[in-house]
Amino acid sequence: RKPTVLVVLCFVLDGFNRDPGMNEIEIDHSSITVPDSSGSHEFAYSTWTKKGATPQSLLVCCHGLTRNSTDFAFAARAIAQSTTYTVVCVDIVGRGRSSWLSKKEDYGYPLYLADCLALLNKLAPGRQVDWLGTSMGGLIGMMVASTGALPDGRSPIRKLILNDIGPFIDAAPLLSIASYVGKAPAFDSLGDAARYFAQIHTGFGLNEAQWLEIVEDSVKPDGAGKFIVRYDPGIAHVFSDVSSIREVQAAGSASVINVVVGRLGEHQGPSDGHSWPSVDSAHGANGRENASARTRHCSVLGAGRCRSCASIDNC
Repeated sequence: RKPTVLVVLCFVLDGFNRDPGMNEIEIDHSSITVPDSSGSHEFAYSTWTKKGATPQSLLVCCHGLTRNSTDFAFAARAIAQSTTYTVVCVDIVGRGRSSWLSKKEDYGYPLYLADCLALLNKLAPGRQVDWLGTSMGGLIGMMVASTGALPDGRSPIRKLILNDIGPFIDAAPLLSIASYVGKAPAFDSLGDAARYFAQIHTGFGLNEAQWLEIVEDSVKPDGAGKFIVRYDPGIAHVFSDVSSIREVQAAGSASVINVVVGRLGEHQGPSDGHSWPSVDSAHGANGRENASARTRHCSVLGAGRCRSCASIDNC
């Protein structure tokens, strides 16, 4: 059975209690050791489970290019409290609590995919999981879904939610990302860092005050009295040749998944100049002529617009 995919142009978690009972949630921080071309690295993740509950399903949350697992802290807490999910929030290698690679050229989707498959094999051996991916995390989810990696040949992913991404990506947003990734300055204060993130991520739907709430998980002290971003600047290796950046399609994804295209609320378009996937492009450039055969469109009115799951107010 092919996994069901919901592509959301703006993602929302509605109906959750805004005070979901932090004391009732168990949070465990862990990691697995996975191989790379230099030996091995640590792939970190956090699990969120309601105390005393018997979780029925696993939901994996995977962040965007320069972000980390803490982007999902508010959402993970609410989902774990309000559902039968155990929520797993990952730090893709080079971000958050995961290792930085010595060979920067190893940063890329083949390694990200291998790491995630190794984690799923540990946490849910032989079982399907659900996946929520923002931007890069959505691309990784599509790749995981297309593998058929379970012993019986099924996809490891049962349901896939894509936030702010689709199989087809125009060159414009990639060029915009290339303009800042790996180039963040050192900050004199957390306030300076919050203003920087608010500037480069204007489309996230967060204001400066909200960035201040999460900036401590986005930067770290550099040992010299300043703060630096909490990701390896080496992840920008794939953007080193700007002239080679062009539109891309997640290989094979459109042909192996059932696509449900969801439009939440009145979408007004991005505020940061990015050209993000449209409803019509969600099934991929190479499959547009057959879109009606495998794509369903749905609408959820009045949901608003947001690219980040970093605040309950924005979910």
